[in-house]
Amino acid sequence: KSFLSEEYAKLNGVKLVYLNPEEDNVVDYVRELTNGKMMNDDFVFAPVKSIIEQGQKLLGFEGTLNFFAGPADTNFSADFNFYDVHYNYHKVVGTSGGNTDDMKEALKLMSNGFIDPSFMVSHVGGLDAGVQTIMNLPNIPGGKKLLYTHIKMPLTAITDFEKLSKDENPQKDLYAGLAAIVKENNNLWSLDEKRDEIKIVRSQKPEARSQKSEVRIRKSLIVRQRRIRLRRINRKLHLYYACYRT
Repeated sequence: KSFLSEEYAKLNGVKLVYLNPEEDNVVDYVRELTNGKMMNDDFVFAPVKSIIEQGQKLLGFEGTLNFFAGPADTNFSADFNFYDVHYNYHKVVGTSGGNTDDMKEALKLMSNGFIDPSFMVSHVGGLDAGVQTIMNLPNIPGGKKLLYTHIKMPLTAITDFEKLSKDENPQKDLYAGLAAIVKENNNLWSLDEKRDEIKIVRSQKPEARSQKSEVRIRKSLIVRQRRIRLRRINRKLHLYYACYRT
Protein backbone atom coordinates (compact mmCIF):
# COMPACT_ATOMS: atom_id res chain seq x y z
CA LYS A 1 0.00 0.00 0.00
CA SER A 2 2.90 2.34 0.67
CA PHE A 3 4.10 1.86 -2.93
CA LEU A 4 0.74 1.90 -4.70
CA SER A 5 -2.02 3.61 -2.78
CA GLU A 6 -5.72 3.57 -3.57
CA GLU A 7 -5.53 7.33 -4.11
CA TYR A 8 -2.74 7.00 -6.68
CA ALA A 9 -4.71 4.37 -8.58
CA LYS A 10 -7.82 6.55 -8.54
CA LEU A 11 -5.88 9.37 -10.20
CA ASN A 12 -5.20 6.97 -13.06
CA GLY A 13 -8.84 5.90 -13.39
CA VAL A 14 -8.42 2.59 -11.55
CA LYS A 15 -10.25 1.33 -8.49
CA LEU A 16 -7.63 -0.52 -6.44
CA VAL A 17 -8.68 -2.84 -3.62
CA TYR A 18 -6.29 -4.64 -1.26
CA LEU A 19 -7.43 -7.86 0.39
CA ASN A 20 -5.65 -10.17 2.82
CA PRO A 21 -6.60 -13.81 2.05
CA GLU A 22 -5.75 -14.78 5.63
CA GLU A 23 -8.23 -12.27 7.04
CA ASP A 24 -10.76 -11.62 4.25
CA ASN A 25 -13.05 -13.95 2.35
CA VAL A 26 -11.71 -13.01 -1.06
CA VAL A 27 -14.15 -15.11 -3.09
CA ASP A 28 -17.24 -13.68 -1.38
CA TYR A 29 -15.87 -10.15 -1.63
CA VAL A 30 -15.25 -10.44 -5.38
CA ARG A 31 -18.67 -12.01 -5.90
CA GLU A 32 -20.33 -9.10 -4.12
CA LEU A 33 -18.13 -6.51 -5.85
CA THR A 34 -18.96 -7.86 -9.33
CA ASN A 35 -22.62 -8.69 -8.68
CA GLY A 36 -21.86 -12.38 -9.09
CA LYS A 37 -20.04 -12.09 -12.43
CA MET A 38 -16.61 -12.69 -10.84
CA MET A 39 -13.36 -11.84 -12.66
CA ASN A 40 -12.49 -11.86 -16.36
CA ASP A 41 -8.73 -12.05 -15.79
CA ASP A 42 -6.84 -13.31 -12.78
CA PHE A 43 -3.06 -12.94 -12.40
CA VAL A 44 -1.24 -15.21 -9.95
CA PHE A 45 2.19 -13.86 -9.01
CA ALA A 46 3.27 -16.54 -6.52
CA PRO A 47 3.79 -20.28 -7.17
CA VAL A 48 1.64 -21.35 -4.23
CA LYS A 49 -0.88 -24.19 -4.63
CA SER A 50 -3.61 -22.63 -2.48
CA ILE A 51 -3.34 -19.27 -4.25
CA ILE A 52 -3.68 -20.85 -7.70
CA GLU A 53 -6.73 -22.83 -6.61
CA GLN A 54 -8.27 -19.72 -5.07
CA GLY A 55 -7.48 -17.85 -8.26
CA GLN A 56 -9.64 -20.16 -10.33
CA LYS A 57 -12.53 -19.73 -7.90
CA LEU A 58 -12.42 -16.01 -8.63
CA LEU A 59 -12.94 -16.51 -12.37
CA GLY A 60 -16.23 -15.83 -14.07
CA PHE A 61 -17.58 -17.10 -17.38
CA GLU A 62 -14.77 -17.39 -19.96
CA GLY A 63 -12.31 -16.19 -17.34
CA THR A 64 -8.55 -16.58 -17.77
CA LEU A 65 -6.02 -17.36 -15.06
CA ASN A 66 -2.57 -16.01 -15.92
CA PHE A 67 0.13 -17.84 -14.01
CA PHE A 68 2.92 -15.27 -14.01
CA ALA A 69 5.24 -16.75 -11.36
CA GLY A 70 7.58 -19.48 -12.58
CA PRO A 71 8.00 -22.31 -10.05
CA ALA A 72 11.41 -23.80 -9.30
CA ASP A 73 9.91 -27.22 -8.53
CA THR A 74 9.54 -29.26 -11.75
CA ASN A 75 6.75 -31.28 -10.10
CA PHE A 76 4.77 -28.27 -8.90
CA SER A 77 1.03 -28.74 -9.46
CA ALA A 78 -2.36 -27.57 -8.21
CA ASP A 79 -5.98 -28.74 -8.48
CA PHE A 80 -8.01 -27.25 -11.32
CA ASN A 81 -11.78 -27.52 -11.61
CA PHE A 82 -12.40 -29.08 -15.03
CA TYR A 83 -16.15 -28.69 -14.69
CA ASP A 84 -15.53 -24.97 -15.01
CA VAL A 85 -13.09 -25.61 -17.84
CA HIS A 86 -15.79 -27.46 -19.80
CA TYR A 87 -18.95 -25.51 -18.97
CA ASN A 88 -17.63 -22.06 -17.98
CA TYR A 89 -14.74 -22.00 -20.45
CA HIS A 90 -12.08 -21.34 -17.84
CA LYS A 91 -8.59 -20.99 -19.31
CA VAL A 92 -5.09 -20.96 -17.86
CA VAL A 93 -1.99 -19.48 -19.48
CA GLY A 94 1.61 -19.03 -18.40
CA THR A 95 3.56 -15.81 -18.94
CA SER A 96 7.32 -15.96 -19.31
CA GLY A 97 9.60 -13.59 -21.17
CA GLY A 98 8.58 -11.69 -24.29
CA ASN A 99 9.55 -10.83 -27.83
CA THR A 100 10.91 -7.65 -29.40
CA ASP A 101 7.44 -6.16 -29.90
CA ASP A 102 6.68 -6.70 -26.21
CA MET A 103 9.88 -4.84 -25.29
CA LYS A 104 9.01 -1.95 -27.61
CA GLU A 105 5.52 -1.69 -26.16
CA ALA A 106 6.86 -1.78 -22.59
CA LEU A 107 9.44 0.94 -23.35
CA LYS A 108 6.74 3.08 -24.95
CA LEU A 109 4.48 2.71 -21.91
CA MET A 110 7.37 3.59 -19.60
CA SER A 111 8.44 6.64 -21.61
CA ASN A 112 4.85 7.90 -21.69
CA GLY A 113 4.49 7.46 -17.94
CA PHE A 114 1.81 4.76 -17.99
CA ILE A 115 3.90 2.24 -16.04
CA ASP A 116 6.59 2.83 -13.44
CA PRO A 117 9.69 0.61 -13.78
CA SER A 118 11.21 1.83 -10.51
CA PHE A 119 9.22 -0.81 -8.61
CA MET A 120 11.31 -3.51 -10.29
CA VAL A 121 14.78 -2.10 -9.46
CA SER A 122 16.32 -3.72 -6.39
CA HIS A 123 20.05 -3.19 -7.03
CA VAL A 124 22.18 -0.40 -8.49
CA GLY A 125 25.81 -0.48 -9.57
CA GLY A 126 28.44 0.71 -12.01
CA LEU A 127 29.62 -0.78 -15.28
CA ASP A 128 32.54 -2.46 -13.50
CA ALA A 129 30.00 -4.66 -11.69
CA GLY A 130 28.44 -5.86 -14.96
CA VAL A 131 30.38 -9.09 -15.53
CA GLN A 132 30.09 -10.31 -11.97
CA THR A 133 26.39 -9.42 -11.89
CA ILE A 134 25.64 -11.34 -15.09
CA MET A 135 27.64 -14.40 -14.04
CA ASN A 136 26.01 -14.57 -10.59
CA LEU A 137 22.53 -13.37 -11.55
CA PRO A 138 20.71 -16.57 -10.48
CA ASN A 139 22.23 -16.25 -7.00
CA ILE A 140 21.40 -12.57 -6.47
CA PRO A 141 17.99 -12.06 -4.85
CA GLY A 142 15.62 -9.21 -5.59
CA GLY A 143 14.38 -7.68 -8.81
CA LYS A 144 16.11 -5.88 -11.68
CA LYS A 145 19.74 -4.79 -11.50
CA LEU A 146 20.43 -1.28 -12.84
CA LEU A 147 24.01 -0.53 -13.97
CA TYR A 148 25.22 2.99 -14.79
CA THR A 149 27.88 3.01 -17.52
CA HIS A 150 29.76 6.11 -16.38
CA ILE A 151 30.59 5.24 -12.76
CA LYS A 152 32.48 2.63 -10.76
CA MET A 153 30.37 1.11 -8.03
CA PRO A 154 29.81 -2.44 -6.76
CA LEU A 155 26.35 -3.88 -7.25
CA THR A 156 24.45 -2.78 -4.15
CA ALA A 157 20.96 -3.49 -2.91
CA ILE A 158 18.84 -0.36 -2.52
CA THR A 159 17.86 -1.53 0.95
CA ASP A 160 21.54 -1.45 1.99
CA PHE A 161 22.18 2.21 1.11
CA GLU A 162 21.31 3.50 4.57
CA LYS A 163 23.48 0.93 6.33
CA LEU A 164 26.47 1.48 4.03
CA SER A 165 26.24 5.26 4.51
CA LYS A 166 26.98 4.77 8.20
CA ASP A 167 29.78 2.22 7.79
CA GLU A 168 33.42 3.22 7.49
CA ASN A 169 34.19 2.75 3.81
CA PRO A 170 35.65 4.92 0.99
CA GLN A 171 32.22 5.35 -0.65
CA LYS A 172 30.38 6.40 2.49
CA ASP A 173 29.34 9.74 0.98
CA LEU A 174 28.12 8.06 -2.20
CA TYR A 175 25.78 5.74 -0.29
CA ALA A 176 24.58 8.63 1.84
CA GLY A 177 23.53 10.48 -1.32
CA LEU A 178 21.83 7.40 -2.73
CA ALA A 179 20.03 6.74 0.55
CA ALA A 180 18.63 10.27 0.41
CA ILE A 181 17.38 9.71 -3.15
CA VAL A 182 15.42 6.56 -2.35
CA LYS A 183 14.12 8.01 0.91
CA GLU A 184 12.59 10.90 -1.03
CA ASN A 185 10.99 8.39 -3.42
CA ASN A 186 9.23 6.07 -0.96
CA ASN A 187 12.26 3.74 -0.74
CA LEU A 188 12.20 3.17 -4.51
CA TRP A 189 14.81 4.10 -7.08
CA SER A 190 14.14 7.64 -8.21
CA LEU A 191 12.21 8.29 -11.41
CA ASP A 192 14.34 11.35 -12.21
CA GLU A 193 17.26 9.72 -14.04
CA LYS A 194 19.07 12.97 -14.71
CA ARG A 195 18.98 13.94 -11.05
CA ASP A 196 20.16 10.47 -10.09
CA GLU A 197 23.16 10.62 -12.39
CA ILE A 198 24.21 14.07 -11.20
CA LYS A 199 23.86 13.08 -7.56
CA ILE A 200 25.80 9.86 -8.08
CA VAL A 201 28.65 11.70 -9.76
CA ARG A 202 28.75 14.47 -7.14
CA SER A 203 28.55 11.99 -4.28
CA GLN A 204 31.85 10.39 -5.25
CA LYS A 205 34.99 11.91 -3.77
CA PRO A 206 36.90 14.12 -6.23
CA GLU A 207 40.17 12.24 -5.74
CA ALA A 208 38.46 9.01 -6.80
CA ARG A 209 37.72 10.39 -10.26
CA SER A 210 40.33 10.92 -12.93
CA GLN A 211 40.24 13.69 -15.50
CA LYS A 212 39.36 11.16 -18.22
CA SER A 213 36.40 9.87 -16.23
CA GLU A 214 35.17 13.45 -15.78
CA VAL A 215 35.27 13.92 -19.56
CA ARG A 216 33.38 10.66 -20.13
CA ILE A 217 30.76 11.68 -17.58
CA ARG A 218 30.21 15.07 -19.21
CA LYS A 219 30.02 13.45 -22.65
CA SER A 220 27.49 10.86 -21.47
CA LEU A 221 25.29 13.58 -19.97
CA ILE A 222 25.49 15.63 -23.19
CA VAL A 223 24.58 12.58 -25.29
CA ARG A 224 21.64 11.80 -23.01
CA GLN A 225 20.38 15.39 -23.25
CA ARG A 226 20.65 15.26 -27.05
CA ARG A 227 18.69 12.00 -27.13
CA ILE A 228 15.96 13.51 -24.99
CA ARG A 229 15.70 16.49 -27.36
CA LEU A 230 15.58 14.17 -30.40
CA ARG A 231 12.79 12.11 -28.81
CA ARG A 232 10.79 15.30 -28.20
CA ILE A 233 11.30 16.39 -31.82
CA ASN A 234 10.24 12.95 -33.08
CA ARG A 235 7.07 13.06 -30.98
CA LYS A 236 6.21 16.46 -32.49
CA LEU A 237 6.87 15.17 -36.02
CA HIS A 238 4.63 12.15 -35.41
CA LEU A 239 1.93 14.48 -34.08
CA TYR A 240 2.19 16.77 -37.12
CA TYR A 241 2.10 13.77 -39.44
CA ALA A 242 -1.00 12.39 -37.68
CA CYS A 243 -2.74 15.75 -37.96
CA TYR A 244 -1.78 15.96 -41.66
CA ARG A 245 -3.16 12.48 -42.34
CA THR A 246 -6.45 13.30 -40.65
